[in-house]
Amino acid sequence: MILFVFTIVFFTGYFTDNQTTMGIALLLLFCYVVFFAIRKIDKHITLLVFAIAFFTFLMGRMILPIFYDTSNLIYDIGGANFSNETISHMDLSLFLALLFVYIGYKYVYREKYYEKEPFNRDELYVQNVRNLSRKLMYMTFPVALLLTLEKVYLVLTMGYVAMYIDFQSSFPYFVTLIGGWFYHAFFIFLATLPSKKEAKIPLSFYVTISILSLATGQRGSFVLGLLFVVMYLFLRNSLQTGDGSWIGRRGIIAILVSLPLMVSFLFLMVYIRSDRDRSMSENLLISFFYQQGVSAEVIGYTYDYENRFPEGKVYLLGDVTDYFRHNIFARLLFGAKSAEPQSVEHALEDNSLDAALTYFVKPDLYLSGGGLGGCYVAEAWKDLGYFGICLVSFLYGLLLAKIPLWCRKNFWIGSVGLVMFNQIIFAPRAHAIKPIYVFFSLNVIIVYAYLYIASKRRGNRVQVVNS
Repeated sequence: MILFVFTIVFFTGYFTDNQTTMGIALLLLFCYVVFFAIRKIDKHITLLVFAIAFFTFLMGRMILPIFYDTSNLIYDIGGANFSNETISHMDLSLFLALLFVYIGYKYVYREKYYEKEPFNRDELYVQNVRNLSRKLMYMTFPVALLLTLEKVYLVLTMGYVAMYIDFQSSFPYFVTLIGGWFYHAFFIFLATLPSKKEAKIPLSFYVTISILSLATGQRGSFVLGLLFVVMYLFLRNSLQTGDGSWIGRRGIIAILVSLPLMVSFLFLMVYIRSDRDRSMSENLLISFFYQQGVSAEVIGYTYDYENRFPEGKVYLLGDVTDYFRHNIFARLLFGAKSAEPQSVEHALEDNSLDAALTYFVKPDLYLSGGGLGGCYVAEAWKDLGYFGICLVSFLYGLLLAKIPLWCRKNFWIGSVGLVMFNQIIFAPRAHAIKPIYVFFSLNVIIVYAYLYIASKRRGNRVQVVNS
């Protein structure tokens, strides 16, 4: 009933061209979703974290002007001037996206499913995978750390833009490949439901790399890294594996108290991302959320430049389509060319909405190595209209509800869920297909294959010894 009222209020503002009414209805919907999740935060943590990411990367740019004069922020950090028609489209897109994420979540969620006992984490096979993934993490963490520090050094010496224009790791390919193994071994390790003592060091590794990403100017990676860790702590509370509380009242209070300070510090990182002098905003908290909400502009630009896009492109499946167009087999068998990022051919011939859009809107920025970024809402609308937004958001909602269930059922499918969740919360500023496309990565295939085969062999050796 409440959602119906919010919807009526929103469309009243939409058909009367009242941006304030639409913005308030969108904010009320967000508050409703957050309140629903907080009531049973252990069980609804995946929905809550997605809602926070959704507000941070999309809603802030649309909501804050209703309550705060952002004219000085636009001058300081950039901002597009859209027509009322485009703004109405942006508001409608965000309202439908958040509404159908919630509907998809509620469609799957059943209280009784979340009360089932999780799989036996002390089973020998589970312990084998846990030990092997932990060893793989420990061996690959120094490499992942080194690769991150290499980027930090480049940004500190050459500037943020250089990382996208000039950066090419000085390490051999196999070293960068090994560095990528850390993250997937980390997700598999967590899916085996280790004890708090066992998880302490791996979580600290992951947080360390997330913090270091700040020095490269990638605040989004830092925020999403911390959100993932918070999600996992609450998820373990709900699984009740006999370890006690993974995060309690003190932890929650500490997060709430540190949030304004952390967010203000994150906004200061904008100076790392530019060589230009910028005037300091009086309100760092407002500035942070307004700037991070820049991904909403991708929705607006996609609407304004709709007729400029090449025909026949399917941007929702862009990563997968381009993978088959440019992979090594296509190059060897059909003479295909390798992908050339930041090229005109990539913008017009491949299936990357963010590349094409940046080339249309800001060609100089695109050709110099920059980009507007992606947004799953924009991709869904471009391919399937408002129905596409509803469909993809509904599917995301289904996954957000399913992931905690997968973590109870089996650690392999649970690890898949954790990897997908890490991509879903990034979807407001990334490609819609990423939660699936990530499994096309050679890193993922190698890590899963190694741990599966090695754990089976170890289990067979134990059986032989016991017999």
